[in-house]
Amino acid sequence: MNLALSLVASVVILLGDDSPDTISFMRDKADVIVVATVGKQIMSMGSAPIEDVFYPRPYYFDARISSTLKGIPFTTRTIPVFARRIEKGSQAMSINEGDEVILFLKKPTDNEPGRWQAVDAWFGITPYSAGLEAALSGKLDFKIQ
Repeated sequence: MNLALSLVASVVILLGDDSPDTISFMRDKADVIVVATVGKQIMSMGSAPIEDVFYPRPYYFDARISSTLKGIPFTTRTIPVFARRIEKGSQAMSINEGDEVILFLKKPTDNEPGRWQAVDAWFGITPYSAGLEAALSGKLDFKIQ
């Protein structure tokens, strides 16, 4: 059974979606996309009350922007951000101060004026990848030769 699951997982990984449609979807969902460093974490919930449960872990932090990939560049280099990531409650937080990330953000809402919000708990805050940055910047050619 484990061998069958491993084979299926390998095929899924090898045949994963690397088309420009995925990048377009991610870009369209956000008002602003930036490369940033996670600054001071104002608040984050370290663990869920129930072990081994996945939940949307909240993160409140200041993001130090190094580049803007979509949207009007910020006039300030640091912005407040609220994000959630689906994580296992019993594990350590996956986003920490000093981490370089790509943020897919929506404009601040009336509920939290001035605080930018990650678009969702799946890819709203993504560990930095030079390949993803290039794709979001339109620097990759997806045509298969």
